[in-house]
Amino acid sequence: MDDKWSEVFVNGEYKPLTRLEVFDYYSNPHISKKLIEEIKNNPVVLVQKYGDKFVIKRNESKNGKKIEIKKSLGKLKNSLGYWTKRRTVEVHKTISKKTKEAIIDIDPENVPMQVTKDIVHDIVKIFKNDKLFGSGPVDIIYSGGRGFYIRKKIKNTDVTEARNTLKKEVIAPLLKTYKDLVVNKKPKSGEIRLDLSPMKRGGSYRAPFSINAATGLTAMPLSEREFSVFEPHMALPSKVIHKQHAIKNWRP
Repeated sequence: MDDKWSEVFVNGEYKPLTRLEVFDYYSNPHISKKLIEEIKNNPVVLVQKYGDKFVIKRNESKNGKKIEIKKSLGKLKNSLGYWTKRRTVEVHKTISKKTKEAIIDIDPENVPMQVTKDIVHDIVKIFKNDKLFGSGPVDIIYSGGRGFYIRKKIKNTDVTEARNTLKKEVIAPLLKTYKDLVVNKKPKSGEIRLDLSPMKRGGSYRAPFSINAATGLTAMPLSEREFSVFEPHMALPSKVIHKQHAIKNWRP
């Protein structure tokens, strides 16, 4: 094997990942299909790794053209394979001036998992109320790090308007209810931040099925049943591949 592919690319909390393992994960058809379904209609932001340094890449080149990924394989810049061969570890989905999704990043700092889950349950309950952006589906997504994203599909809405609605209808009530636990700023130990930074023009969040470069875990969509028993080690790339393979081949 070429030495460049055997280098430890991600110093994961549970298992280090080589550059080849990262490439193989994104090349897996069960993973690439799901990831591309998420990002094919949105420009993306990529996180590339060079030695100990991370580089944020927002444009294809100096011409300022946004990166759009629409297929798994190929030599062109619209393929996932092109970028994963070029030291990409993370893929982030961006938000435009108009958005069809409302999302909150739940970011705990030294908070027990069950306490975080309780807050997530409260937010999911609010998101499911049809009075908040209608009756679109609500997703729970493990971020691959400390917390979760809660996301709801909505009609095409100005992102500033959607952000203000989330502030008023979700964050303000929870700040009042959990005044010693929930914050809307950088969290201290024992606090959970409800972060709306993705909800702006050019904002972004780790796309579902992307690897987290800090932990080696994946941003993993979860059903409510899966969420109730979820532990971070379940988001190891090898386990996510196995799960998606099982889903693809399941027959009633």
